[in-house]
Amino acid sequence: MTKVIRDYNLNEYEPKVLPASWVQVRPNSGLIGEFGFGVRIYTNHKLHVILSIDKFGKAGQWLHVSVSNAVAPVLPTWMELKEVKELFLGDRLAVQILPPKKYYINEAEAFHLMSRLDEVTIPDEVWKQDF
Repeated sequence: MTKVIRDYNLNEYEPKVLPASWVQVRPNSGLIGEFGFGVRIYTNHKLHVILSIDKFGKAGQWLHVSVSNAVAPVLPTWMELKEVKELFLGDRLAVQILPPKKYYINEAEAFHLMSRLDEVTIPDEVWKQDF
């Protein structure tokens, strides 16, 4: 049986309504840098968020949210990360990957949240527990 691969559209995953403090920035505005088609940039003047769909061949298609502090070179707080996750990923499962050291990328202080679009990647038993 051949698996049908759907090409996901970022428009399906953008927030339908942004809170008053958030605005969408034009992709080539220079605020964060120049990005191509299929990327959305948002800010609330405290945080910057980049929303995209990343395609990884057999590893599937992932909704990718990058969040960084717009004011200072420090990482966003847990509460800020949670707010961004809820606004841009909703109630879907998201993961943050901490790879082996040899795969580190020297980037600004940013967190990256990934959510697979085409299937469940992490079984419920791994993360869904009664404490």
